[in-house]
Order: sequence, then structure tokens, then C-alpha cells
Amino acid sequence: MPAPNVVERALGRLGVRPAAALLIGAAEAEREAARRAGVPFLRVGEEAGLRPFLEAARMLP
Repeated sequence: MPAPNVVERALGRLGVRPAAALLIGAAEAEREAARRAGVPFLRVGEEAGLRPFLEAARMLP
């Protein structure tokens, strides 16, 4: 199982509560780490149809 320690460490450094954060990712491991850290998760990827928006926001090459 993915360890939530990376997510928890990032939250601690930013001073953000888990419920006030949002982890955005495409992998099942990211979803599980977010769940275990108590952080809401938004799945993105080709199947989500978000590629044009992410490209427009310069978040993808």
C-alpha cells in the first residue's frame, strides 16, 4: 500500500490541513496515498478529457 508520508510531509511544510488540500493525479497509488492521508483526490488523465485544459494552463508539455 502507498504510504501517505509524502503527502503528509507536504501538507506540514505548507501548513495546510488535509481537508483543505486537493491531490491531483492519475495513478491509483496517488489516490490511495491521498485517501490514507485524508486528502481529497481528483483523478486526471486522457480518459478524463482534461488534456486540452491542462495544456492550455501549461501544465503539460
